[in-house]
Amino acid sequence: MTPHTANHSLGVFGRTEKLPSQEVMDITTMCGHSLVTVAQTKKMIADVEKGKVSPEKAAEKLARNCLRGIFNPARAAKILQLIASSGV
Repeated sequence: MTPHTANHSLGVFGRTEKLPSQEVMDITTMCGHSLVTVAQTKKMIADVEKGKVSPEKAAEKLARNCLRGIFNPARAAKILQLIASSGV
């Protein structure tokens, strides 16, 4: 039995300085179809920082876009809280 190509990771190539912060990518990559966007995530971070919305509600809003339902809103809420409290 030969391993599937998904088992082989070559890392990230290209202009990695153009990628968003690791914290933002931790949230956006929870949806495998890229339906949770960087812009939307940054807006939710800003809203949490301003106190407009709780991290849990922001995570729920982000989770609505993931059609397959694999987005983890509990983990996203923790990351949003961490980003908002640290000012990343």
